Amino acid sequence: DPSGTPNEWKATVIGGGRQEIQGHLEDAWTDDLSLTDGVELGVEALAEHDEEFGPGDLAVATITESDGYHTVPEAEVADAFEAAGLTEDDDAADEE
Repeated sequence: DPSGTPNEWKATVIGGGRQEIQGHLEDAWTDDLSLTDGVELGVEALAEHDEEFGPGDLAVATITESDGYHTVPEAEVADAFEAAGLTEDDDAADEE
């Protein structure tokens, strides 16, 4: 929490579009979700709110008991976009 109040969350959002994105997370969250699936869920939730961003526009980090804080490499974020059915068609066309 930005105010410094400790809270326990399995998935939460701050900022613009919070209610819409939080609703998506709450609807799709399950306790047996893998870390990779959780990153994909986050990407899906953000894309539902704003479709005009790609893997290079998103900074993703995870925090686990075993690994602590880990910044997810852009290639793994791109994999999450692909797994969520979100591809950068414009960039693929530019590469051809």
